[in-house]
Amino acid sequence: MESASDQALDSVLKQVTDERLDALSEEMDTVGISALRDVLSPAEIAMAGNYVQRELDKHERQHFIYAGRPWLDASPLATFGQSPHLRRILAGLYRRGTGRAAPDIDIVAALRVLSGDLGLKASNLFHYDTYVVTALLPLIIPNAPNEPRGDLVMYPNLRRVRSSSVINLAEKALVQNSLTRSVLARETVQRALGARILPLKPGNLYFFWGMRSLHANQACLPHSVRSTVLFHFANPHSGGTVDRLREWAHHRNSAPSERARVPLTQARNTFDDQQ
Repeated sequence: MESASDQALDSVLKQVTDERLDALSEEMDTVGISALRDVLSPAEIAMAGNYVQRELDKHERQHFIYAGRPWLDASPLATFGQSPHLRRILAGLYRRGTGRAAPDIDIVAALRVLSGDLGLKASNLFHYDTYVVTALLPLIIPNAPNEPRGDLVMYPNLRRVRSSSVINLAEKALVQNSLTRSVLARETVQRALGARILPLKPGNLYFFWGMRSLHANQACLPHSVRSTVLFHFANPHSGGTVDRLREWAHHRNSAPSERARVPLTQARNTFDDQQ
Protein backbone atom coordinates (compact mmCIF):
# COMPACT_ATOMS: atom_id res chain seq x y z
CA MET A 1 0.00 0.00 0.00
CA GLU A 2 1.28 3.48 -0.87
CA SER A 3 2.06 5.84 1.99
CA ALA A 4 0.23 9.15 2.33
CA SER A 5 3.37 10.90 1.08
CA ASP A 6 3.54 8.65 -2.01
CA GLN A 7 -0.12 9.28 -2.76
CA ALA A 8 0.33 13.04 -2.41
CA LEU A 9 3.35 12.97 -4.72
CA ASP A 10 1.50 10.90 -7.29
CA SER A 11 -1.47 13.26 -7.18
CA VAL A 12 0.67 16.21 -8.30
CA LEU A 13 1.75 14.41 -11.46
CA LYS A 14 -1.69 12.84 -11.91
CA GLN A 15 -3.25 16.29 -12.17
CA VAL A 16 -1.36 17.10 -15.38
CA THR A 17 -4.02 17.03 -18.11
CA ASP A 18 -3.63 16.86 -21.88
CA GLU A 19 -4.36 20.59 -21.99
CA ARG A 20 -1.54 21.22 -19.51
CA LEU A 21 0.79 19.08 -21.63
CA ASP A 22 -0.14 21.17 -24.66
CA ALA A 23 0.79 24.32 -22.74
CA LEU A 24 4.06 22.84 -21.47
CA SER A 25 5.07 21.74 -24.96
CA GLU A 26 4.20 25.12 -26.48
CA GLU A 27 6.27 26.91 -23.84
CA MET A 28 9.20 24.59 -24.54
CA ASP A 29 8.90 25.51 -28.23
CA THR A 30 8.59 29.26 -27.77
CA VAL A 31 10.52 30.04 -24.59
CA GLY A 32 12.81 27.01 -24.35
CA ILE A 33 11.73 25.70 -20.96
CA SER A 34 8.55 25.02 -18.98
CA ALA A 35 7.88 23.90 -15.43
CA LEU A 36 5.53 22.22 -12.99
CA ARG A 37 5.71 24.04 -9.67
CA ASP A 38 6.23 22.35 -6.31
CA VAL A 39 6.08 18.71 -7.39
CA LEU A 40 7.99 17.92 -4.17
CA SER A 41 6.84 19.12 -0.75
CA PRO A 42 9.29 20.85 1.64
CA ALA A 43 9.51 17.60 3.63
CA GLU A 44 10.33 15.58 0.49
CA ILE A 45 12.94 18.14 -0.57
CA ALA A 46 14.54 17.87 2.89
CA MET A 47 14.61 14.06 2.74
CA ALA A 48 16.18 14.11 -0.73
CA GLY A 49 18.68 16.74 0.37
CA ASN A 50 19.73 14.64 3.36
CA TYR A 51 20.27 11.69 1.04
CA VAL A 52 22.48 13.84 -1.21
CA GLN A 53 24.56 15.05 1.74
CA ARG A 54 25.13 11.48 2.94
CA GLU A 55 26.24 10.37 -0.52
CA LEU A 56 28.43 13.46 -0.88
CA ASP A 57 30.31 12.46 2.27
CA LYS A 58 31.13 9.15 0.58
CA HIS A 59 32.79 11.11 -2.25
CA GLU A 60 34.88 13.39 0.00
CA ARG A 61 32.52 16.30 -0.73
CA GLN A 62 33.46 16.30 -4.42
CA HIS A 63 31.37 16.26 -7.60
CA PHE A 64 29.79 12.93 -8.55
CA ILE A 65 27.10 11.46 -10.79
CA TYR A 66 24.90 8.42 -10.19
CA ALA A 67 23.15 6.88 -13.20
CA GLY A 68 20.76 3.98 -13.62
CA ARG A 69 18.13 2.42 -11.38
CA PRO A 70 20.04 1.24 -8.27
CA TRP A 71 20.65 4.71 -6.81
CA LEU A 72 17.08 5.79 -7.58
CA ASP A 73 15.54 2.70 -5.99
CA ALA A 74 17.59 3.29 -2.83
CA SER A 75 16.75 7.00 -2.60
CA PRO A 76 13.75 8.94 -1.25
CA LEU A 77 12.86 9.69 -4.89
CA ALA A 78 12.09 6.07 -5.81
CA THR A 79 8.32 6.62 -5.98
CA PHE A 80 8.70 9.80 -8.00
CA GLY A 81 11.12 8.28 -10.52
CA GLN A 82 8.97 5.18 -11.01
CA SER A 83 5.66 7.03 -11.31
CA PRO A 84 3.66 6.02 -14.40
CA HIS A 85 2.40 9.60 -14.46
CA LEU A 86 5.96 10.93 -14.88
CA ARG A 87 6.40 8.59 -17.83
CA ARG A 88 3.02 9.68 -19.24
CA ILE A 89 4.12 13.31 -19.07
CA LEU A 90 7.49 12.70 -20.76
CA ALA A 91 5.91 10.48 -23.43
CA GLY A 92 3.21 13.09 -24.03
CA LEU A 93 5.81 15.81 -24.50
CA TYR A 94 7.76 13.55 -26.85
CA ARG A 95 4.67 13.02 -29.02
CA ARG A 96 3.97 16.73 -29.13
CA GLY A 97 7.58 17.62 -29.88
CA THR A 98 8.24 15.05 -32.59
CA GLY A 99 4.83 14.18 -34.02
CA ARG A 100 5.63 10.50 -33.46
CA ALA A 101 4.33 7.91 -31.05
CA ALA A 102 6.45 7.57 -27.93
CA PRO A 103 8.65 4.46 -27.88
CA ASP A 104 8.05 1.83 -25.21
CA ILE A 105 11.17 2.59 -23.19
CA ASP A 106 12.14 3.39 -19.63
CA ILE A 107 13.10 6.78 -18.27
CA VAL A 108 16.84 7.18 -17.68
CA ALA A 109 17.45 8.89 -14.33
CA ALA A 110 20.67 10.44 -13.07
CA LEU A 111 21.68 12.26 -9.91
CA ARG A 112 24.24 15.03 -10.43
CA VAL A 113 25.95 16.72 -7.50
CA LEU A 114 28.32 19.68 -7.89
CA SER A 115 30.70 20.40 -5.03
CA GLY A 116 34.40 20.98 -4.45
CA ASP A 117 37.05 21.72 -7.04
CA LEU A 118 35.73 18.95 -9.27
CA GLY A 119 32.37 20.73 -9.27
CA LEU A 120 34.02 23.84 -10.73
CA LYS A 121 35.49 21.75 -13.55
CA ALA A 122 32.05 20.29 -14.28
CA SER A 123 30.47 23.72 -14.88
CA ASN A 124 29.91 25.58 -18.17
CA LEU A 125 30.16 22.30 -20.10
CA PHE A 126 27.78 23.29 -22.89
CA HIS A 127 26.29 20.33 -24.70
CA TYR A 128 23.30 18.83 -26.48
CA ASP A 129 21.64 15.91 -24.70
CA THR A 130 21.51 12.45 -26.20
CA TYR A 131 17.78 12.33 -25.39
CA VAL A 132 14.85 14.20 -26.92
CA VAL A 133 13.10 15.23 -23.68
CA THR A 134 14.87 16.26 -20.49
CA ALA A 135 13.20 16.87 -17.14
CA LEU A 136 15.29 18.59 -14.47
CA LEU A 137 14.43 18.34 -10.76
CA PRO A 138 16.57 20.56 -8.47
CA LEU A 139 17.11 19.22 -4.96
CA ILE A 140 19.74 21.58 -3.53
CA ILE A 141 20.52 25.03 -4.97
CA PRO A 142 22.98 27.44 -3.25
CA ASN A 143 21.00 30.34 -1.78
CA ALA A 144 23.22 32.33 0.59
CA PRO A 145 23.45 36.10 -0.08
CA ASN A 146 25.69 36.81 -3.09
CA GLU A 147 26.40 33.08 -3.49
CA PRO A 148 26.50 31.88 -7.12
CA ARG A 149 23.54 29.54 -7.65
CA GLY A 150 24.79 27.55 -10.61
CA ASP A 151 21.96 28.84 -12.81
CA LEU A 152 20.99 26.90 -15.92
CA VAL A 153 22.22 28.64 -19.09
CA MET A 154 20.42 27.68 -22.27
CA TYR A 155 20.60 28.49 -25.96
CA PRO A 156 17.12 27.09 -26.67
CA ASN A 157 16.09 25.04 -29.67
CA LEU A 158 19.08 25.72 -31.90
CA ARG A 159 18.48 22.60 -33.98
CA ARG A 160 15.93 19.93 -34.75
CA VAL A 161 15.91 16.38 -33.44
CA ARG A 162 18.51 14.62 -35.56
CA SER A 163 17.48 11.37 -37.21
CA SER A 164 21.05 10.83 -38.41
CA SER A 165 23.43 9.71 -35.68
CA VAL A 166 26.41 10.85 -37.78
CA ILE A 167 25.09 14.42 -38.09
CA ASN A 168 24.17 14.40 -34.42
CA LEU A 169 27.67 13.31 -33.41
CA ALA A 170 29.31 15.88 -35.71
CA GLU A 171 27.23 18.72 -34.29
CA LYS A 172 27.99 17.64 -30.73
CA ALA A 173 31.70 17.55 -31.54
CA LEU A 174 31.56 21.12 -32.86
CA VAL A 175 30.27 22.51 -29.58
CA GLN A 176 31.38 20.00 -26.93
CA ASN A 177 35.01 21.05 -26.85
CA SER A 178 36.95 23.37 -24.56
CA LEU A 179 37.35 26.21 -27.08
CA THR A 180 33.69 26.48 -28.04
CA ARG A 181 32.56 26.05 -24.46
CA SER A 182 34.81 28.88 -23.25
CA VAL A 183 33.29 31.18 -25.87
CA LEU A 184 29.70 30.17 -25.03
CA ALA A 185 30.36 30.87 -21.33
CA ARG A 186 31.17 34.54 -21.92
CA GLU A 187 28.48 36.98 -20.85
CA THR A 188 28.93 39.09 -23.98
CA VAL A 189 28.35 36.07 -26.19
CA GLN A 190 25.34 34.99 -24.16
CA ARG A 191 23.77 38.43 -24.49
CA ALA A 192 24.52 38.62 -28.20
CA LEU A 193 23.13 35.17 -28.97
CA GLY A 194 20.08 35.43 -26.70
CA ALA A 195 20.99 32.79 -24.14
CA ARG A 196 18.52 32.32 -21.30
CA ILE A 197 19.82 32.30 -17.72
CA LEU A 198 17.40 30.40 -15.52
CA PRO A 199 17.45 30.29 -11.72
CA LEU A 200 16.21 26.95 -10.42
CA LYS A 201 13.97 26.32 -7.43
CA PRO A 202 14.19 23.04 -5.49
CA GLY A 203 11.01 21.01 -5.88
CA ASN A 204 10.03 22.40 -9.28
CA LEU A 205 10.21 20.12 -12.31
CA TYR A 206 11.60 21.79 -15.45
CA PHE A 207 11.19 20.47 -19.00
CA PHE A 208 13.12 21.28 -22.18
CA TRP A 209 14.09 19.72 -25.49
CA GLY A 210 17.47 18.37 -24.38
CA MET A 211 18.61 17.23 -27.81
CA ARG A 212 17.72 20.55 -29.43
CA SER A 213 18.95 23.03 -26.80
CA LEU A 214 22.57 23.82 -26.02
CA HIS A 215 22.88 24.15 -22.26
CA ALA A 216 25.10 24.05 -19.18
CA ASN A 217 25.15 25.22 -15.58
CA GLN A 218 27.07 28.20 -14.26
CA ALA A 219 29.76 27.59 -11.67
CA CYS A 220 29.18 27.42 -7.93
CA LEU A 221 31.68 28.07 -5.16
CA PRO A 222 33.78 25.03 -4.17
CA HIS A 223 32.18 24.89 -0.71
CA SER A 224 28.64 25.07 -2.17
CA VAL A 225 26.43 22.12 -3.05
CA ARG A 226 24.21 22.05 -6.13
CA SER A 227 22.24 18.89 -6.75
CA THR A 228 19.77 18.02 -9.49
CA VAL A 229 18.07 14.89 -10.81
CA LEU A 230 17.76 14.42 -14.56
CA PHE A 231 15.02 12.35 -16.13
CA HIS A 232 15.86 11.64 -19.78
CA PHE A 233 13.43 10.21 -22.32
CA ALA A 234 14.00 8.77 -25.82
CA ASN A 235 17.44 8.45 -27.41
CA PRO A 236 16.58 8.20 -31.15
CA HIS A 237 19.99 6.71 -31.96
CA SER A 238 20.02 3.98 -29.32
CA GLY A 239 21.39 0.74 -30.71
CA GLY A 240 22.75 2.30 -33.91
CA THR A 241 26.26 1.67 -35.22
CA VAL A 242 27.63 5.05 -34.15
CA ASP A 243 25.97 4.70 -30.77
CA ARG A 244 27.55 1.28 -30.23
CA LEU A 245 30.98 2.63 -31.22
CA ARG A 246 30.62 5.42 -28.70
CA GLU A 247 29.65 2.88 -26.04
CA TRP A 248 32.75 0.85 -26.85
CA ALA A 249 35.03 3.92 -26.73
CA HIS A 250 33.57 5.09 -23.43
CA HIS A 251 33.89 1.62 -21.90
CA ARG A 252 37.48 1.23 -23.13
CA ASN A 253 38.55 4.57 -21.64
CA SER A 254 36.61 4.48 -18.38
CA ALA A 255 37.93 3.42 -15.02
CA PRO A 256 37.07 -0.11 -13.82
CA SER A 257 35.09 1.30 -10.88
CA GLU A 258 33.00 3.39 -13.27
CA ARG A 259 32.27 0.38 -15.45
CA ALA A 260 31.03 -1.57 -12.46
CA ARG A 261 28.89 1.21 -11.01
CA VAL A 262 26.36 1.88 -13.77
CA PRO A 263 25.06 0.16 -16.92
CA LEU A 264 27.32 0.95 -19.88
CA THR A 265 24.81 2.74 -22.12
CA GLN A 266 23.42 4.81 -19.27
CA ALA A 267 26.88 5.73 -18.01
CA ARG A 268 28.08 6.92 -21.40
CA ASN A 269 24.93 8.90 -22.08
CA THR A 270 24.81 10.42 -18.60
CA PHE A 271 28.36 11.76 -18.73
CA ASP A 272 27.46 13.28 -22.11
CA ASP A 273 24.25 14.81 -20.69
CA GLN A 274 25.30 16.90 -17.71
CA GLN A 275 23.13 19.76 -16.36
